[in-house]
Amino acid sequence: SGAINDGGIGGGTGGSLTVDGQQTLTLSGSSSFTGITTVTSNSTIAYASSAAFAQTSNIAVTGGSSIQLLGGIAGGSKTVTIAGSGTNGALENVSGSNSLAGQVILSNSATVMTDSASALALTGGVNVGTRALTVKGSGTTTIGAITGTTGSLNVNAAGGGLVDLTGANTYTGATSVTAGSLELGNGGTSGSLSTSSAITDNGSLIVNRSNSVAQGTDFSGSAISGSGSFQQIGTGTTTLNAANTYHGGTTVSSGGLLVSNGLSGSATGTGSLTVNAGAFLGGAGQVNASGFAIGGAGPQAQVQVGNGADTTSVLALNGTNANTITNTQLTFNISATTLGQGNELSVGTSAITFSSSTLALNVVGAAIIPAYTPYVLIAGTGSNQYSGLTISNETINGTTFAVITGGLNLAFSPSLANTWYASHSFLFLNTAGGVDDIEVSVVPEPSTWALIVGGFALLIFWQRRRNMRKN
Repeated sequence: SGAINDGGIGGGTGGSLTVDGQQTLTLSGSSSFTGITTVTSNSTIAYASSAAFAQTSNIAVTGGSSIQLLGGIAGGSKTVTIAGSGTNGALENVSGSNSLAGQVILSNSATVMTDSASALALTGGVNVGTRALTVKGSGTTTIGAITGTTGSLNVNAAGGGLVDLTGANTYTGATSVTAGSLELGNGGTSGSLSTSSAITDNGSLIVNRSNSVAQGTDFSGSAISGSGSFQQIGTGTTTLNAANTYHGGTTVSSGGLLVSNGLSGSATGTGSLTVNAGAFLGGAGQVNASGFAIGGAGPQAQVQVGNGADTTSVLALNGTNANTITNTQLTFNISATTLGQGNELSVGTSAITFSSSTLALNVVGAAIIPAYTPYVLIAGTGSNQYSGLTISNETINGTTFAVITGGLNLAFSPSLANTWYASHSFLFLNTAGGVDDIEVSVVPEPSTWALIVGGFALLIFWQRRRNMRKN
C-alpha cells in the first residue's frame, strides 16, 4: 500500500503499473504515474482514497481480476476498462460512496458489484458495445448512461439492491431484472431506455421522473414480461401503451399512471393495482388486476376516466378479488349535445367497496342537458357487486330511483358547482336488464328550460352504449 511514483531513471511520471500473479495491491496514498494500470491473472487492485485514484492513469482489468473501491473516492476522467466477473465483480464497490467520472468500457462481458450499504455512481457512463453488463449487489448503483450497440443489461441486485439509470441509454439488447430494482430517472427529467431493448422484469421496474414518460418512447413499446412489479414513484406521469404481461403488481406511489392500451389485454399486467392517496390513475385502456385498491388516508386519489375532453372513452378496471375505492375523486366528461354520451368506467363483475369518494362531472358542450337525462358513469355486469353505498328509494318526477346518498357523492365542474344543475342532479343505481350501473340523472333548473335555444322537452333517455362496455 502507499504511493507509487514510477518515472524511470529520468524522474518523470510516465511509468505504468501491472498487478498480476493472483495478488492484491491496495493503494491509499497519492500516485503520480500516468501510464496504464493493468490488472491481470486473477489479481485485485484496491483503492482506499481519492488521492490513490487521482492519478491520470487509465485502468484495464482482464477476465478474473478486479478493481475494488474502498470508500470516499471521487474519481477523475480516467477510463476504466473491465471484463469478466472477478471474485465479486470486475469492478466492486466494497464500502462507502464512490464516484467515477470517466467512462467504464467493457472489453468483454463484465460484472459490476455494489456491496451492502454502499453506493457507486458511474457518472461517466458505461460503454457496453456488443457485450453484456451485469450489475449485482445489495447497494445502490447509479449510471449516467449505458451506451453501445447490441449490448445488454442484467440487473441481479439481490438483497434489495437498486440500479438507477439517469441518462439516455442507447444499447439495444435486452434489459432484464433478475433480482432487485431497476429505476429510470432520479426525480428529474431524464432516464430512459432504447425502444429496441425488450424488458423482462422479474424484480421491480421503477419510473422516477418529474415529466411525462411513455412506453414506446422512453422505453420499449413491446409488452413488459416477467414475474416482477412496476412502480410509478416520480411526480411526473407515465403512460403504459402495451398489453403488458408482468404479474408482480403495479403501484402508483406518487405522480400519475395513464393506461392507453385500448380494451385488449392489461396495461398493468395481471397482478394487483395500488394507487396511493394523492396519486393519479387515468386514460382510455384496460386493467385486468387480481385486485385493486385506489386511495386511502390523506389527499384524495384521482381517477380520470378517458382522455382530454372527449366524451366517448372507456376505462376498464377489472379486479378478480377484493377491490376498494377510498377517498378518491373519479372524474368523467359527459356530453351536453349528444345526450346520454359520456366517459364510462367499465368494471365488469368486479366487487367494489366504496368509501368517502366523489364522482365529478365535466359537462362538455354549450347546450343545457334536458331534464332527467341519465348517463352511465360506472358500468357493471355483476349482481349486487357494490358495497359501502347508502341507497334510498325515492320517487322523482313519477319514477322510482335507487338514489345513492352515501359512499359516493356527486360533484360538477367548478363553473356549475353552486348551481341548481349541480345540487339537484342525483346518482342512482340501475340494475334493470342484467346490468349493475351507477348512473347520474341530470336535472337543470326548471325556469331555464324554456329559455334555451331550441327548447327542451322532458326526456327519459335509457339507451346503453353496449358497444363500449367491456365485460
